[in-house]
Amino acid sequence: MMGLAACGGDQALSARAQALRLFWEDQDRRIKLEPNQVWARDYPLFHPRTRPAEAAFTLWSHWKATGNQSALDSARHQLDYSRSRETSDHFLVNDNLISKYQMARLATGYFVSYQATGDAAYLSWADDVVAALRSLATSPVTYGGKTYNLYHYLYAPSPPHTPDPLVRIDPNQEASISLALTQLYFTRGSRFYQDAAVRTQALEHLDAAIALQLPDGKIPLDQDEVTRFDSAYATAALYWVVWTNRYWKEPRFDAAARLAIPWLNDYTQQGITFRTYPTAFSGPLDNPVELWWRLPIMYNYGGDITAIGVQLDRVIAEWQTYADYPGGYIAPTFVMELAGVPTSVAE
Repeated sequence: MMGLAACGGDQALSARAQALRLFWEDQDRRIKLEPNQVWARDYPLFHPRTRPAEAAFTLWSHWKATGNQSALDSARHQLDYSRSRETSDHFLVNDNLISKYQMARLATGYFVSYQATGDAAYLSWADDVVAALRSLATSPVTYGGKTYNLYHYLYAPSPPHTPDPLVRIDPNQEASISLALTQLYFTRGSRFYQDAAVRTQALEHLDAAIALQLPDGKIPLDQDEVTRFDSAYATAALYWVVWTNRYWKEPRFDAAARLAIPWLNDYTQQGITFRTYPTAFSGPLDNPVELWWRLPIMYNYGGDITAIGVQLDRVIAEWQTYADYPGGYIAPTFVMELAGVPTSVAE
């Protein structure tokens, strides 16, 4: 896939696309100034040590849209760094703990890299991480009369990887795990292609992800805080659901996304976020991450595309105010395509 740059130079680009290219170029310049030319430390808005493969999403998007060789080289270098962070049994350890969420997003980071390049090594890396994740203990969690076998939040870094006692439905995390499993289940060449146990596990986690959804379409933080809503976490959960259901095409997951459209429209038309975790904040969106997560939901399920376009234009035009936000979901147009948004809409 080549972006609009292939259609006649800057004159053919929207203002948003031109701003994205300036931001992408700045991102590639910044990563080359980092120690070892990788994003590894904690930054004000993103922690690449916990999402080392996902940190390359902006770089992949730059390369796919423009063919920029430097961005490709930087993305591959970031992926090599990510792989080097794994233990010998393919766990990502941070703060002396294994996180199920970090593992799921690591696997998806590798899988997106495989989709960007066709490099089978990245598919194998995703397989390794999912195999490690699936070796961890699960526990039954019951909600609404239905029981789900779910991973605990955290595990010890050394075998036998004893789980921390806390286990509950966390929609954002369950949906991200389902995506990591689903992508491999549907991909020829994966060790988990058409694996019946993986199918069951992926759908079980996706069902858990929508189990807490309220009648107004909002999704609370977790099973223990069903009255606590955070627009970023709820949007992220639905984003994973929508992306995952591009594979399954199950009506119940479509229905969950459609149910959320009214509040997504409302927040987007106002240009606001409503945060309660980790601290409370309600006000204007000052970077586009939450908007990118909203875009596939709203585009695929009848949301106000004009409103989200206006907000993306506004925030992306101000990219210099958050230029120190590295990689990830700050400018991930290629990932938007994978989640069902055409490049012509994202740019």
